[in-house]
Amino acid sequence: MPVAPPRCRIARYKALGRKEFYWYYKLHATTPIFPTRNDGKLSKYKDLGKAGSQGYIDAVEQITARTKIEALDRSIEALKQGLKDLVEETPPNIIKKRQVVRDNLSRTTCLFHIP
Repeated sequence: MPVAPPRCRIARYKALGRKEFYWYYKLHATTPIFPTRNDGKLSKYKDLGKAGSQGYIDAVEQITARTKIEALDRSIEALKQGLKDLVEETPPNIIKKRQVVRDNLSRTTCLFHIP
């Protein structure tokens, strides 16, 4: 599944039809990244049409995927920072003891298998 570019959002606009107003949607980026249809120049907007159109549904799915990826990235960074803090705050003598235990365990042969 394609993923929306970073920092994109769906923008809603009010458009005038033949007789009344309706809501119209565009994918909005912070910098021009979408090629235009006519001259190939880049635009900050990509037309999605009305709510429920295939373009709109695809954009919602792509934004959802981007949001999940960014949330995972933030979680990974928080875990990395937590590990760094833990290592920095652990006294050196405990780190040395853990290394000895780890070395001893790596030389131990496993005598049974747990499925």
